[in-house]
Amino acid sequence: MRRTILLLLIVFLAGCGGGGDRVVAILKTQSYHTDRCAKVFMANTVRITRERAHELKLHPCPYCKPDAGL
Repeated sequence: MRRTILLLLIVFLAGCGGGGDRVVAILKTQSYHTDRCAKVFMANTVRITRERAHELKLHPCPYCKPDAGL
């Protein structure tokens, strides 16, 4: 719970801007996804940049592969 709150504070206080395309982060699972991934529909999510997801050490979803084609 504390880690989730800390990650949310980092995301919102440091800002989500700064270039890069956006991904959908699920902080509870420490993962990020495309906006069409089935895993994001029933989860608490935050839209952040791919760069921010990497800074937060979130893992790309193995199903929707948000980093494919980079």
